[in-house]
Amino acid sequence: MRRFLVFLFLINSLVASAAKIVITQSLNAQSVRYYQPFDNFPNVNIPVNLKPDAMGQILITLNTQAPTIVKLVISETLIWLIVEPNDQISIHKTPKVDNQPLGGVFIDGNNAIGHTYYNKIYNYNPIDKFDGVRGVFEKSDFREISKLTDQLERELKRELSWVDSLEKVKKVTAKYAEYMRVELSSVLGWEIGNLCDSNYGKKKISFQQFNNIKNWLFGYIKPLDKRMYSCGLAPVYYYTYYEAIAKKSQVDSTKAIIPEASHYVLMPTDMAKPMWGNLLWVHKTYAPTQYDYQKLYSKYKSTFGDGDYIKFFDSTNFFIKNESKPSIIDFNQDFFMLLEQKFYKKRVFIDIWATWCAPCKAEFLHYNPSFYEFMKEFKIDMVYLSIDKLEHRTKWEKEIEKLGLKGYHVLAGDALQASIKEIIFDEGAMAIPRYVLVDENGKIISTDFKRLSDPMFKKEIEKAFIK
Repeated sequence: MRRFLVFLFLINSLVASAAKIVITQSLNAQSVRYYQPFDNFPNVNIPVNLKPDAMGQILITLNTQAPTIVKLVISETLIWLIVEPNDQISIHKTPKVDNQPLGGVFIDGNNAIGHTYYNKIYNYNPIDKFDGVRGVFEKSDFREISKLTDQLERELKRELSWVDSLEKVKKVTAKYAEYMRVELSSVLGWEIGNLCDSNYGKKKISFQQFNNIKNWLFGYIKPLDKRMYSCGLAPVYYYTYYEAIAKKSQVDSTKAIIPEASHYVLMPTDMAKPMWGNLLWVHKTYAPTQYDYQKLYSKYKSTFGDGDYIKFFDSTNFFIKNESKPSIIDFNQDFFMLLEQKFYKKRVFIDIWATWCAPCKAEFLHYNPSFYEFMKEFKIDMVYLSIDKLEHRTKWEKEIEKLGLKGYHVLAGDALQASIKEIIFDEGAMAIPRYVLVDENGKIISTDFKRLSDPMFKKEIEKAFIK
């Protein structure tokens, strides 16, 4: 009986820790992207597109045992929240007494002012948010590194003063203030690290000075503090920290999932699992043909067994190869001739890309079975038009075969590229990825259509073809 009561207590504790974020009907949000934390680590890359329920609201339930940072994009308004266990957060359109708007959005809850203040300073002022630490570096002659680090420490404390003030008047909870200090320190610390790298690169500081500043930084922010797990910059911060540690330690590279990050094997398991998962996603997304990712994923899965990344990878068939052979069209004439000769009376969606373009490849992640079914429903042919140089044809052919993209592939020669530059880019620079939508009459509906990652993509397709 006693064991049963203990079990009930534990279950109730877990349920009680669930935090709730409600996005109300009043916002009438066109789209909401929610970046759910994975394996108790912040997730800033992989969104879930959420839709309102029958009441017009969106409810997000987050089971967490400690405060963690959560990323939301509501109708293109970026919001970061530090969510505590049991939090009740409401995001709406109606202003409250203490609130100020964030792109027309208001936040309500225990730490509403803290959320608003943080987003105002660090999301809505991207240029000048680091002016303080930059100023310290600009004024320093680097002869006395201890003097520089003292000034940086004072600057960090100054940047945290608003958190201290809000906690003092009980406008934020003590736990929120505690974790916000760690979050802010990591954000500012990252910029200090960048400034240190920059000044070393410009030979303004010596290697010894460079190391002294970095050692002070790691000593001040303490990356092994478990509260760092909640920070948005945790993945890049730990990458840098363990890369530095690896230079002084022996690393068993046979345990590495991806060779470039062999220093991850030095991390504790609860950190390594999400860090490897995140890195696998990044590499597969931005360099999809670099490795045999199915093999790497098998190693990851056998090492860690289960977890949020594994559930995501399995549920989305993220590492399953598409074995279909690409359909290659050889054509090097005018763009409109391409449409007329090869796609007469057909609706066409054209993806202009190149093998060297990482953002182009990142979008390929969204060319999944449900997307192809959607395009088939609207009788739209897929055309992948590469602006790689003709002498790189062999590389291009190998790349498209590995990518397994369904549809037609064209390698644009000089004549076709000149025509594309004139018609699609208005004689400007050919910035890619670029998407073109053409109707069955050969009329260009858009020369700069939305990316597949945009939640409004399908609605814009429907708008174009549903009369």
